[in-house]
Amino acid sequence: MESFFLRAVVFKLLCVSALYASHEVHPVIVPQSSLMQTALPLSEEDEVLAIDRLITATKEQLALQVRLKELMVDFKKQKETFIQGEQTKQHAGRMVRTARSILEIISDQHLQYLFSVDYMQELSMFSSIAGKNGIKRP
Repeated sequence: MESFFLRAVVFKLLCVSALYASHEVHPVIVPQSSLMQTALPLSEEDEVLAIDRLITATKEQLALQVRLKELMVDFKKQKETFIQGEQTKQHAGRMVRTARSILEIISDQHLQYLFSVDYMQELSMFSSIAGKNGIKRP
């Protein structure tokens, strides 16, 4: 495959040189270094490795997004339970830690544009409580 590209480049240069020569223009001088083989081999294996890295990164992002969804569902349930009367310090602490985890993932992954301003403000408010009271994150 690599020799094909090298041959194609040389062919194109010869065609361009011939074209310029027919118009009495100075020939193109190609540095020897550009005709040499590259230190990095161009093979199908490189493309396979590149797609493997992409798949790995995509899987990691998906796992993080699944975790984000789980935290968001937990936070929603925690809010509902809090409204229904379970207003203990422990429950409030869980809500604060969950909100902070959600906000951190959203911020780290630059996903703010997906959520309403009200939701982001709610998360920020709960997260600020975590910072003020020094509540440890899970």
